[in-house]
Amino acid sequence: MLTDAVTKCGRDSERRLYMYGISSNRCPKCQARLRGDNSTCINCHYSHKTLRSSKPHHCFPIDSASGKHFVEAAWSDEFTEKVRTVYRLRLHNKMQADEAKTKSTDQQPSAVVNGAVDQPVSSNGASSTATAPMTPTTDNEVAGASSVSTATVPPTTGAQDQSRKRQLPGVDDGRNNKVIRASESLRSDGKPSVPTDGMSLYDRVRAMHDMRVKAAQFNVPQARSPKANLNHILSQRTDERTHQKREQEERAKREANHKLQQQELYRQQEQARIEQLKKRQQHEQEQAAKRRQQEERQRQELQKQQEVQRLQAEQCRHEEQQQQQQPDFSDAMVPHRMTAGAGEGRFSPTTPMSTRVRQNPSKSGEDDELRAIWVSDYDNVNALVMQLDVEITRRTEEGHEFVHRSNNITIPEQLKIQINNLRAQRDAALKKRFESVVRVLIFSEAVRSFAQQSEHANIWSDVPAVLTSSHKKCAELAAEVREFECEAQKLREGIDEAVSSGNPAQMQNVARLGALIADLEQKIRTSNGERDKQFIFMFQFSDTLRNMVRAEWSYYAVNVQGDLVKKNDT
Repeated sequence: MLTDAVTKCGRDSERRLYMYGISSNRCPKCQARLRGDNSTCINCHYSHKTLRSSKPHHCFPIDSASGKHFVEAAWSDEFTEKVRTVYRLRLHNKMQADEAKTKSTDQQPSAVVNGAVDQPVSSNGASSTATAPMTPTTDNEVAGASSVSTATVPPTTGAQDQSRKRQLPGVDDGRNNKVIRASESLRSDGKPSVPTDGMSLYDRVRAMHDMRVKAAQFNVPQARSPKANLNHILSQRTDERTHQKREQEERAKREANHKLQQQELYRQQEQARIEQLKKRQQHEQEQAAKRRQQEERQRQELQKQQEVQRLQAEQCRHEEQQQQQQPDFSDAMVPHRMTAGAGEGRFSPTTPMSTRVRQNPSKSGEDDELRAIWVSDYDNVNALVMQLDVEITRRTEEGHEFVHRSNNITIPEQLKIQINNLRAQRDAALKKRFESVVRVLIFSEAVRSFAQQSEHANIWSDVPAVLTSSHKKCAELAAEVREFECEAQKLREGIDEAVSSGNPAQMQNVARLGALIADLEQKIRTSNGERDKQFIFMFQFSDTLRNMVRAEWSYYAVNVQGDLVKKNDT
């Protein structure tokens, strides 16, 4: 009954234990008598609930002196701990007895004690009889005590329980009855009994604790308490569950890490593949760009070579035409007549230009035709010089780049030969351009007028840089004139087509096309006027050009004067 009560009615359980013999009017801690008007103990100051404030119990209804049911008992914490200790000891002894019985059954199945049930057996005799075939006897008292603890006792019958009850003290002393039952249960489990004559439960529990302390002092291996075993088992299971849970978590982490590593590896591989693809595409693009640049360079070089060849061929053609036309126009090179001091390089026109045109109108047309030929020749030679200068500059830059790139002090021999050839061609073109400028200045009406007006002015000087700038400006103006002439030619073709077709819709555009042609011709005249200014600058700031032009004018003036004298004599 005590075992079941302790099992079912612990302090952590919903049930409570009720027993007689402990007054509910005393303090559960110090057993001091309580006053009826105060719920706090005077001795230990422990507060408890009064009987009036208790609630009926529904699990174990036990009548008290007043005939009421109470929920809370008057047990103290110390007494409850003692009861639990006794229960644990009995449970431990029972477990050891069961283990010993199992071992003895397995080892000696035929060793059965006959008549053990009908004979009263004392605790010492039973322990010695049971342990004789299992463990050897020793002189050590502690070893005997440990062997006695493993003995098994056959269960008692109902008749023995009745005879034992008759031998117990009277019913009035309920506390003694419980103590005797507890001691008998201890002896029935084979535990070595202590003198229990007149001992209370507290004394017996204390004696048991003393025995354990003595056994520990003699280094006797003591069995672990049931609570410790249960705690150990629970801790082991908890550790196992924790270990399993940790393993699962670690496995999940490893799997997640493995997946992440696989993803990272795949990403790195994909990134490397993309980088390689990008590098390959970039390399292909660079190669294609280099090929395009090389092709463009070759095409430009070919165009430049063709342009140079075209200019050279045109220059040769103009030279041939010059050689063919020069004897025919030798008498009309200088229309102005020189005075007596013409040999000194002084200009003095005897007749105005308008009078000379009226006297011989064919001469003016011939001069304009010659001037157009020499101006066209100059434009071609000047464009050739400009093209050769650009080509020489480009090749020189290539040589410098090669020197810096290859860390060399000389440029390639082939490039040097090309530069030398281009320079030789430029020198020849410069000579031809100078001759063309002289011819243009000789037949330029604006230059002749400027020379006549500024004969006695102090404006003449020698600045070679002016020639370079004027040649560049003339090249730009020549390009504009060619562009205007091409546009005007297209408009003239449109007028020819409209007139040839006779379509009224197209004829309506003739006036507009004529206005555009007139505008372009005005632009051409303006560009030619600007070019004449550049020729004047060349004549003004170049002593060489002035001397050559004056010499030509003097020579042709003398020849013309001699021809006139001969005609007058005849």
